[in-house]
Amino acid sequence: KENLLDDNHWTFAQTLFGVTTYYRHEEDGSLSIKMEGRLEGVSLFDQVAVLREVDLHYKWAPFVSSSLTIAHLNKLDTVGWFVVGLPSFGLMRDACFRAVGCDSMMEDGTILLVGQGIADKPEHGVKDTSLKLKPSDATTSSSVISSSDFEYLSNDPILKDLDLPAPPTRMGSGRMIIRKFQSIIHVESPTSARTRLIANVDPNLPFIPQSLIDFLMKKLCGVLLNRLQNAAKRVSKDPIHNPHASKMRQEEDFYKYWLMMKFSAVCKLRNWVMPPVTCFELTDQQMELAREADEKRHKIKNNKTIRFYHSLSDDRLDDYFEDS
Repeated sequence: KENLLDDNHWTFAQTLFGVTTYYRHEEDGSLSIKMEGRLEGVSLFDQVAVLREVDLHYKWAPFVSSSLTIAHLNKLDTVGWFVVGLPSFGLMRDACFRAVGCDSMMEDGTILLVGQGIADKPEHGVKDTSLKLKPSDATTSSSVISSSDFEYLSNDPILKDLDLPAPPTRMGSGRMIIRKFQSIIHVESPTSARTRLIANVDPNLPFIPQSLIDFLMKKLCGVLLNRLQNAAKRVSKDPIHNPHASKMRQEEDFYKYWLMMKFSAVCKLRNWVMPPVTCFELTDQQMELAREADEKRHKIKNNKTIRFYHSLSDDRLDDYFEDS
């Protein structure tokens, strides 16, 4: 939390869609990106669903072509996998990560998120391609927080029981290194929040100049929060066909009987009116239409995503692309 609230040593990059982006070069040669902005006019409940359902990140996150929830280890503890790039054209990077949330809404009105990549270390066959900077090039004399502070996320013995794919070895492919990810959400009302996010990611592209990678990350990362907001707005607009609304109905134990209870308690404490969660307010006829849409969507997308995921584990990417 201290690192998230520290405003020293950051350099302004741009403001786009109401989101301000800053950057900082670390001593190890990596680039840290900070984004902050206010998300308004959209249910915080729906925002949580958009973030938690990694299966659907490919529908809104920039450049993500495929994604999968590997496991929910706890209510706010998720292991996921995603692919960035154009796999069919021979250029892709995948990543495995673990993200943990901490609900402090009752105490100080915030939600904390921390995350780190898993199965992306040298012992997993992934090379660290970052270049050491000269002291004069680094924005800070030392990183405010190191990736070792997050190792409890990636070294947890429970991860050994998960079916994690090996790093892809096909030419043009590789695994990104997510050194650290932090976010704090200051909840201002049921439909508005100030969000600050810090990420340090190595896309593992040694054949592309670091200066170009830095430029693209500075300019494009600010789009992330805007895309998240737009995805969350669509949940309540079409609760019958929206895929996030469908996921919420499939996981009623979490969304309806745990998360909704928490949000209701916070709203009562702060004298807020909780917005309706429309996916749980469908008529019998609407529910039948929703079930038909869910079955069709599941057959089309999930089978393809799971085949792609296992093609990495079995190192059969070429066979996958030929069949596709």
